[in-house]
Amino acid sequence: MGTINHGEWIRPQERLCTLRVEATRGEPRFAAPPTGITAEVVGVVLNLAVFFAWHTFWPQGTAMAPFAGDFERFPLIVAVAAFVAPWKYQADIMKVIGVCALLGLACSFFS
Repeated sequence: MGTINHGEWIRPQERLCTLRVEATRGEPRFAAPPTGITAEVVGVVLNLAVFFAWHTFWPQGTAMAPFAGDFERFPLIVAVAAFVAPWKYQADIMKVIGVCALLGLACSFFS
């Protein structure tokens, strides 16, 4: 039984599109829009991360008094552990999210 080259599965129309896309490599007028869109998406994600972190760490905070009330330490510990686990211990991200969700649920029940 012989092996099949992956290129054989690509239709001729797809090959032409691939060649056309590769021909635009290095041209700023084609590279600039995706770069700008990527920067926009990263900005929105960071904005949401700061917004949710603020409301999680300072639940009594308002627009007039953003750091009012007590600082919640448990969510900070969970957040740091969730950041370290995939990097240092190569933990599966879905398991990390599941454990964080269960910890948050347990915290809400017992506090």
